[in-house]
Amino acid sequence: MNKKGITLVELLATLVILGVIALIVFPNVYGIIKDKRENINNYQKEIIISSAESYIADYINEGNTINCDSTGISISIGKLIAEGYLSEEYSKFEYNVSVTCEPKGVNPVYKYEIK
Repeated sequence: MNKKGITLVELLATLVILGVIALIVFPNVYGIIKDKRENINNYQKEIIISSAESYIADYINEGNTINCDSTGISISIGKLIAEGYLSEEYSKFEYNVSVTCEPKGVNPVYKYEIK
């Protein structure tokens, strides 16, 4: 008898092969996606810090000062957007940039940290 179709063994073999392929591919793809997300987050944080640096430079050029103590100042994303240092797409972030400084000779050294 010549029956056209697949047997249960053939179906199970196909499912096992597809399962093995999925076990090999999924972790690799997931790892690539995770790495890309981390890279994007780091890049966005660099942009936020760069914007905060520009804001502080303009803030100091306007004659304002930042006390070099442990408190420093905190700049919100909303303030950076309102002042034109960041685009509106960053409004979804709820970060604050903490700016502190250490006296080093005549010019203080500023440190930027996202919180």
